[in-house]
Amino acid sequence: MFAKRPRRSTLLSPGQLEQRERFGKAVVFAKTMLLDPAIKADYEVRARQAGLNSAYSAAIADYLRDPQLASIQTDFYKGVVGDTIWVVALDAFKIQRMSVTIHSAQGAEVESGEAVAEGGRWKYVTKQPNANWVGSKVVASATNRPGR
Repeated sequence: MFAKRPRRSTLLSPGQLEQRERFGKAVVFAKTMLLDPAIKADYEVRARQAGLNSAYSAAIADYLRDPQLASIQTDFYKGVVGDTIWVVALDAFKIQRMSVTIHSAQGAEVESGEAVAEGGRWKYVTKQPNANWVGSKVVASATNRPGR
């Protein structure tokens, strides 16, 4: 059976160009991260856990996948100073920072700060009173490695 060889367009779509640029940044990120022996060892462990071929593949996957949050637990938040908000990440691999911001029901920022890793979750303790806490919105943002 014979067929003509398919022709490939030399023009890339905007989405393809964006993905190519993103992957290029992932390659630079992976090469840079693997220069540090401690980080390389972490990625080697991660590669084995994820069934990947190498630490390099794990570092690229780390760059291409943003940290994802499973839940923000606000059951104990009643607008009082010292209330606890818990944040749970789906894949907590090397999350370096977790920021939490509370907005009032009207949209004004009540407070913002850093959560602390504790027992596989992130704990944020409120510092400002929020008398009108019903309807407030809690936003969490995770940062994994530098440059991400």
